[in-house]
Amino acid sequence: NAREPSSRFVYLKYNKPRGVTCTMEPSQKSSMLYALKDELKVLAEARRKINGGASLGGSARVFPVGRLDRDSSGLVLLTDDGRVPEALLDPKNKASKTYDVDVDRFVSDASIENLRSGVVITTTQQRDGITTTAATSPCEVSRIPVTKGSHGADALRFILTEGRNRQIRKMCEAIGVEVTSLHRRSIGDVSLSVLSATEDGDDEKRKTENAGSVLECGGVRAVEGEELVYLARAVAESAARRQAAPTGGAKARAA
Repeated sequence: NAREPSSRFVYLKYNKPRGVTCTMEPSQKSSMLYALKDELKVLAEARRKINGGASLGGSARVFPVGRLDRDSSGLVLLTDDGRVPEALLDPKNKASKTYDVDVDRFVSDASIENLRSGVVITTTQQRDGITTTAATSPCEVSRIPVTKGSHGADALRFILTEGRNRQIRKMCEAIGVEVTSLHRRSIGDVSLSVLSATEDGDDEKRKTENAGSVLECGGVRAVEGEELVYLARAVAESAARRQAAPTGGAKARAA
């Protein structure tokens, strides 16, 4: 059921600070495993109680969905549901991601248009080390107010579905500006906004009343409500696409 995510899994949103590495690798002291050690222990204890006292280990075994650079901040999704990365990161149907970016100098309207249309950048994949030089896919770019205290001269909002390594920083370099801060606001329909419950359960009312309320830096909160429904729907749609896709044998017979 696309409106009823499985209670067997954990879905969290984390407002990652700069300096924290987007991994659960125990050998890296800057990893989220250490940054969130207290929260994960509490989560593991809560899940132990739900599971009737069965031990789940020292902390909850969640992992980040995708990556966010160590020197960037903002939304990271954490889950133990292996279906979510495939649902949100599938190259054929990637969830859009929104970033607020401060840069060191003014960006002309012509340069913004170039960013929207696509600029040629060279990126290296972290997993296999393959280097690619190619134009970026068309995306949404708009000018926004500079973040207070960022020391930036101008600020842009990017909405991307593409996800190449350090893509926004490389795109900005291509037009002659340098990123001074990069903050991810949302992944698909999941954002850093904090929506407190209302007595009548009106989601639109919650969004209006909490329009300026965001998860604090370093904070963790469960994904819930319509955002959780969005994840469940994405997982269901991913499974349907996979089921509808022809197998290798079917392709061969068709040929």
